[in-house]
Amino acid sequence: MISAVGEVATPVPIDVVVQANAEVDVVLLYEQWGWTLPADFVTEVCRQLGPKALILDRVDSAVIDATAIGAAGPLVRQSGEIWSLSKLLGFEGGGLLRSNGNWQKNEALVGTPIEWTQLQGVDNPLLDHLRKCYATDLPLDLGAFIDKSDVLSAIQRECDSRRQNVELLKSSGYGDGWPTWMHDGLMAGGAPGIAPLLRGRSGAELQQARAILDEAANIATEPYHFNFAGDVLSPRYEACLALPIHGGLSQEQLQFGLARLAESFPDLGKRSKSVIVGGGLAGVMAARVLIGSPSDVTVLEHGPEFGGLLRSVEAAPNYHFDFGTHFVLSTGHADIDRMMLSGSDIADYHVFDKSLAEGHYFNGVFNQETGCIDTRTLETAVWEKGCQELLAGASADIDAANFETYGRQVYGHTFFEKVFAPIVTRLTDTDPAELDSRILSVFSMSRLVAFDSEETRILKRAPDLDRKIAFNRFLDGTSNIMKYYPKTGGVGRWIEEQCAYLEKAGVSLQPSAKITALHKSENRIASVELEDGRRLDCDRLVWSAPLSQFLLLAGEKISSPPPKFRHLLLYHFVFDQALLTKLHWVCCYDPGFLTYRITCYPNITQEAIQPPPHHLTVEVIAGDAENAEAQVERVRQELVQIGIVPSTAALLHSKVNVAFNALPVPTVEFVANQAEQLRAAERVAENVVFAGRSGGAHFQADILRQVYESLN
Repeated sequence: MISAVGEVATPVPIDVVVQANAEVDVVLLYEQWGWTLPADFVTEVCRQLGPKALILDRVDSAVIDATAIGAAGPLVRQSGEIWSLSKLLGFEGGGLLRSNGNWQKNEALVGTPIEWTQLQGVDNPLLDHLRKCYATDLPLDLGAFIDKSDVLSAIQRECDSRRQNVELLKSSGYGDGWPTWMHDGLMAGGAPGIAPLLRGRSGAELQQARAILDEAANIATEPYHFNFAGDVLSPRYEACLALPIHGGLSQEQLQFGLARLAESFPDLGKRSKSVIVGGGLAGVMAARVLIGSPSDVTVLEHGPEFGGLLRSVEAAPNYHFDFGTHFVLSTGHADIDRMMLSGSDIADYHVFDKSLAEGHYFNGVFNQETGCIDTRTLETAVWEKGCQELLAGASADIDAANFETYGRQVYGHTFFEKVFAPIVTRLTDTDPAELDSRILSVFSMSRLVAFDSEETRILKRAPDLDRKIAFNRFLDGTSNIMKYYPKTGGVGRWIEEQCAYLEKAGVSLQPSAKITALHKSENRIASVELEDGRRLDCDRLVWSAPLSQFLLLAGEKISSPPPKFRHLLLYHFVFDQALLTKLHWVCCYDPGFLTYRITCYPNITQEAIQPPPHHLTVEVIAGDAENAEAQVERVRQELVQIGIVPSTAALLHSKVNVAFNALPVPTVEFVANQAEQLRAAERVAENVVFAGRSGGAHFQADILRQVYESLN
């Protein structure tokens, strides 16, 4: 391909182009050794370089699907994909060329299973190079093959042979050093022609392995360097052994060679056992990260379903409602974000790259322009005094003994007393002086609307004020966070897809699994005992359940009192009329209301809002769940009063779900006890990783990053 491009242009390394910020006509990307490039990598290259055309060199791949270009297609005027028939099926020449999704064909061959490239005489030397054929007619062996054979079936057989060989490598433990994007490519049906073996080994070890495979099994290999990052913009080349796994290599031959290799490298192929406790977001992510490790993975979930608050329920026929978290959010970490969406078809999701449409209800006013509390609804004198104190207040990153001290010092006495104290007291049923200073971040309430749009833009240039002052409209801000929501099935569909992906990768998912004991050997947790009497050996334990449970099972004493919990009451409603707002969700900050947050499902779309019936979920944070059903009418009336549901709308369906003890109240005492419990738990055993809330992370992105970093 490089020699072909060299006929008409000057090839330049991509890192040089990026550094020089040069204008680019064509980007040529090579699928190294036939390993499918992640679609987001391809898209990012096109976004950064802005080429007129994109060519994917797929000569080492046996996959001829049409998904490789992906989202990069609309970013370029022309796209092309090249396959080599010599590498694919062993012919002397010939190739396949797909341009803008369409096969380039010879009219004389239209009736064949694949429409072939124009292989007969051409005047353009570039095309001759691309097709790897300088002859003025079809190579004789290729022409004879087309006349009497089903080429598509031949390619499929080659795909199957390569996949069998790569699965043999994985099952023997030789794929344990491969990063996530490589495993994802295989799970999606990839069929590379060469596999990188013995990642990071010394040159002497690679030469030793090369000699063993050559002499014992007649397998020709070469020491080489492979970009294990996959990302061509940020490559990470490491030494390895290039092992051919094409269809010409039989399973028996490969198996024999690997067996001889294992005699000289006894550490290869050894697999450990990892047990993950907790099937919420942290547990599912931990399993996802460990897919690429040399470990057999088991996930134990106490409840009947995985996902925690990332679950959905069909509370009315064809209407799905979420339990808590609604959107899958990007983290800005390419590997994590790729893991999150592997196993899901992005076409089945609503994707938002801008700020979500949020509103709020405060002081009797329904503000549909921002989800942040608008202090301008206060009495003028109160508001003016509050603004003065806000500007003169301390930085938002100060340390404070409790929330009352923090709120008064950072936001001023007025806004603390008139805004924050009543709201936070209602949500937690706790005195602000007893709450942790960071309580506002738990409810995403750290910024206030206090000035007009122009004043706000000026003030937010100061970093300290930017952390306290909100834009007047969600449309004014920018967001680099991608938001994903399934078009059907609620956010629970994402968890279901993740679980299906994990099971396909060989992870054992065990719901309704109650742990009764942890067994230690020296300074390690050696096994986990379940209620049914089974013992699961573990070399590594990932714990995302409550810390107190771990300490009790490990035989450690807990001196701290039990925390105070709040229940999450979920009111799922279907109304016969359209909602009165187009917002995605609304937070209610009126101290006299039960309602905390309303999610308006029909509005979560990038298409036209469908006609009614319309459905929504109201979240209520409460200390008492016994009277949840009796509050249905009051919650409905609050929706009318806020201005979300017409007063004449009939309630067609209603269902109440309760997530018991969903929210531990972050008092000063609780936060201190959690920190002490974590220190105590970490002293129990050296092979335990604490993830999610147990590890000190609370928000989706923080949990995902913490899990990823602690297991890599």
